[in-house]
Amino acid sequence: MLLDISITNITKLGIHPNNRVKYYATGEEFFPELIESLKLAKEFIFMEFFIISDGDLWDEVQATLVQKASEGVEIRIIYDDMGCGGTISARTPKILGKHGIKCYKFHPFRPILSGVYNNRDHRKIVIIDHQMAFTGGMNLADEYANKINRFGYWKDTMIKIEGSAINNLIAVFLQNLNLVVGHISDYNKWMNFDYPEYEDSGFVMPFGDGPGDYVSALLGEQTYINILNYAQKKVYISTPYLVPTYSLLDALRSAALRGVEVNLIVPGVPDKPVVYWMAKSNFRYLLDAGVNIYLYRPGFNHMKTAIADNELGFVGTINFDFRSLVHHFECGAILYKCPCMDDITKDFEQMIEVSEKVPQDYKFRGIKKSICSVLKIISALF
Repeated sequence: MLLDISITNITKLGIHPNNRVKYYATGEEFFPELIESLKLAKEFIFMEFFIISDGDLWDEVQATLVQKASEGVEIRIIYDDMGCGGTISARTPKILGKHGIKCYKFHPFRPILSGVYNNRDHRKIVIIDHQMAFTGGMNLADEYANKINRFGYWKDTMIKIEGSAINNLIAVFLQNLNLVVGHISDYNKWMNFDYPEYEDSGFVMPFGDGPGDYVSALLGEQTYINILNYAQKKVYISTPYLVPTYSLLDALRSAALRGVEVNLIVPGVPDKPVVYWMAKSNFRYLLDAGVNIYLYRPGFNHMKTAIADNELGFVGTINFDFRSLVHHFECGAILYKCPCMDDITKDFEQMIEVSEKVPQDYKFRGIKKSICSVLKIISALF
């Protein structure tokens, strides 16, 4: 089994057998179940998102949270202040606070020069009563549920975890809660729980990544490289942004060069044109090694998911760009031989059916190529 022990040593988080994992291939599958799960809360709800946006989805979630708070459920919410710039009212913590909900802005933006503003909270976590936890690529915004149309069909993924691996995500959540409240949480209060064991096979390892103590380890990069190195037959990877470190780019090429079928899916409809040009500037380098690149034609695939040989996978928040790999606080779960691997592989196969394969003779020419040659010098800022 290739769950790199160095990740365990750095994060101090364990690898968990006997957990149940459910995979959600779309927001339409995920959000109705999330809301029904929130209604089941009896003790506490932890939520952490990069973006929370006003709209039908947030209205429904907020109403549910207010109701649960009135029933005595302890609720903690963290959202990124820059990620939510212009998407919800700056008074949201005060509004929710009137209902007994403790809501915090992560690294609130202030008009002073500070490197901290580059370290955003890109995590997506929901934890309910030690009974279940969710993580993946989805924010709380209507486009993620395809209630509105932004850049075509919005494709993203999440997982639900039941069992002892929930403690990993509690620890990851408390890490950033400590940063925003300015004191150390009582870990025993939240993590001392006798979890049930499930008959599901496989292993689960949720973990957090971020700057500071983690930055030299680049856990997100290491996870993707481990998956590529593990593969003997076939790898599927989806990322919305393809501006990777050289080590990650080289790992993609190396897997293909040794005969692994490497399938990389990027958006067919981009949300950031210049970053999309940067992605395309890497196509030739990967195609020459035999990497299969697909453009997801229905719209924007925001999912950050990978799987090797239907055995080792990752679902989380980490993009193939420097911001995710180096600067941001991120999270996700490594999965090994879990029953849901079949669902993940099937999802990738269905995506490829509606995607356009980039031709082997693809060329990236003109002024865009020249611009990208210059931008690569500062690509660590993307």
